Amino acid sequence: MFEFTAGFLVPFMGGSTVTYARELSSDEITLNMQKTGTTVMVAVPLLFKIIYRGIRSEIARMNPIKRGLVAVMRKIGLAWPGAGKKLFGQVTKKFGGKTKFWASGGAPIDREVIEGMASFGIEIVQGYGLSETSPVISVCPPGIYQPGSVGPPLSWAEVKIDPSQGGEGTADVPGSGEILVRGPCVMLGYHGNEEATREVMTEDGFLRTGDLGAMDSDGFLTILGRAKNLIVTEAGKNVHPEEIEETAASSDFIADICVYGKRQPGSV
Repeated sequence: MFEFTAGFLVPFMGGSTVTYARELSSDEITLNMQKTGTTVMVAVPLLFKIIYRGIRSEIARMNPIKRGLVAVMRKIGLAWPGAGKKLFGQVTKKFGGKTKFWASGGAPIDREVIEGMASFGIEIVQGYGLSETSPVISVCPPGIYQPGSVGPPLSWAEVKIDPSQGGEGTADVPGSGEILVRGPCVMLGYHGNEEATREVMTEDGFLRTGDLGAMDSDGFLTILGRAKNLIVTEAGKNVHPEEIEETAASSDFIADICVYGKRQPGSV
């Protein structure tokens, strides 16, 4: 649903040319981007992670002096928007030289990847949605740098946080709860399954997404994880396994990871 909407319908309505890669390899994709002069790329986080790690591998092979210089340039690229594109012209040229931004969806993206590519002058915007919401609920607008956020809700999506689900939040993002959505983008129900529809739809027309999140003072939404995945310790602390997984997955020595709660013997 995400790819069909964001990768085909929206650009088609805007009169854009859509190019599909023949295979999901970084070499094939960069070649396509160079040939077509791609301005926007829509993909899942895994692809962006592969590309970012590829760039990091090239840097790791440099001599210490060059690596140090690149590190300083990357800090400048993060501190001053637009500087990264000028400092790392060879990187942006590798992807066709006409990139405006990349859009990530379908799954959470590591903050390290967003910040890492931003330091090279390539902006990655993140969105959020479900198939039940047609599918986009919110998206971080290009030019507004807020790593970790999925942006403000779109004009047709009314979003609120239900604090009764998900506890009292986390130390970093207080006021969390289950994300509820209402609007013309929300489905009428699951076909032929009224019981499943009643489980996710409230009486006043909100869809229970099953995702935990929080809204900041600027109206930007942050996703914390799935309500069903929340781990509550014996001390009453709420632990979002996704936060631990994201931190651990940033290591080059970890290909994949799963965090789950293990009930202690004798506990209820």
